Amino acid sequence: MLSRMKKIKIIFIVLFCLVITSCKNQDNVDILQNLESEFVNSFNFDLIMNESNNLIIKSNNKNEILKIQIENISFNNVNQTIEKKFFEIESLYREIHSPYPGIVSNKVSCENNYLPKKIENYPKEYLIVYATERLTFGACSKDLIHYQSIIYPIYCNKKLFTFNLFIPLSEQINKYEDKLNKIKCKKEN
Repeated sequence: MLSRMKKIKIIFIVLFCLVITSCKNQDNVDILQNLESEFVNSFNFDLIMNESNNLIIKSNNKNEILKIQIENISFNNVNQTIEKKFFEIESLYREIHSPYPGIVSNKVSCENNYLPKKIENYPKEYLIVYATERLTFGACSKDLIHYQSIIYPIYCNKKLFTFNLFIPLSEQINKYEDKLNKIKCKKEN
């Protein structure tokens, strides 16, 4: 039989864990209150990173993985920040000179069908790109690619929400584009 002190310690630990978990999830819910979306609301997010002006949350829903990076940013810097994000991802696929040129190849490049596709859907633009099993970009061969990904930025109430949606290769990506296009910003009071 457990001593009374051990029981108190166990109860304290359980309560502490419950409080931390509920606070973490409450923060995520509050942040996402700026957005209207049945699709986003179908996920239950966990906090990955929380720094001064940068928050990253992540969730799995069936075979979908959604990471959202949330940054406090002024309206004047939105386009520049989005362009920088897109440039960083697209640069992973740029043709480079081989560090060890030889008979087979002098350059390292990606086949056109594996390159990121920028979709310009005014006023929003987003990227469709392939990702590895570890949710990283830059893979250029079929054996390394496990997911299709949509990188979808939305500016809302002084925050830039960058959605990284990862779906299996077997899924049709256009239905997810439609779901992301339906995300709406609630106006601040």
